[in-house]
Amino acid sequence: LPGEFIATTEQASTKTSLGEDWSVLWQDSDAITVFEGNTSPSCYKVSKGAGTPSAIFEAVSTSSQGSPLPANIAVYPYDDKMTISTDGAVTLTIPSTQKYEEGGFAPGTNLMVASTPDVEGKSFAFKNVLSIIRVNLTGSDVIKTLEFSGNNNEPLCGKATVKSVFGKEPVLSFSTGAGTKLTLDCGEGVQLSSS
Repeated sequence: LPGEFIATTEQASTKTSLGEDWSVLWQDSDAITVFEGNTSPSCYKVSKGAGTPSAIFEAVSTSSQGSPLPANIAVYPYDDKMTISTDGAVTLTIPSTQKYEEGGFAPGTNLMVASTPDVEGKSFAFKNVLSIIRVNLTGSDVIKTLEFSGNNNEPLCGKATVKSVFGKEPVLSFSTGAGTKLTLDCGEGVQLSSS
C-alpha cells in the first residue's frame, strides 16, 4: 500500500509496552523512522493494530531526497536526527537516562531495527538491538533512581551505529567516548513492597 508499512515485533516480543506474557506491543503513539530506499528519514506512525505485536504504520512525513539505498530500513523509535550511510549503518544516540514506566518501559526506549529485502518491500520484522532488564526489588524504601553499569565498563549509551540487513541480526557499535552507566529515573519515587 502506498504510504504504509506493516511492522511486526520479534516473536511477539519487541517494542513499546509489555503484555502479560512479556510480549512487546505497539502503542497508538508509536512512530518509526523509515529510510525509504534513500538516506533521507521519513516518519511513520501507528494507524491500525495498537495493543498488538503487528501494526500498520502510515506516513506522516516522507522524503525521497538523499542517496539511494538497496532496501528500506526502519528504526524504532522515530528520531528526525538519525542519519544513515549508503552502506545502511544508522547513526543514533542511545540516551543515558530512561524514565520508569510501571509494568514495562517508557515509550521510545526499546531500540529496534528492521529492513526489507529490497526497496519494494512493505513489511518490517523488527529486531531488538538492546536487552530489557527486569529488576525485582522488595522492601520498604522509596526508589528514585537506579544506576546500571557493566562488569567491565562496557559502553551502554551515547552515540552509536546500528546496521540492519534483512534476515540477519542487527549489529550495534558504540562510538569512542560512549557512556558506561544507564540511569532509570523513577521521578518522585516508587514505593517498594514486601512482595
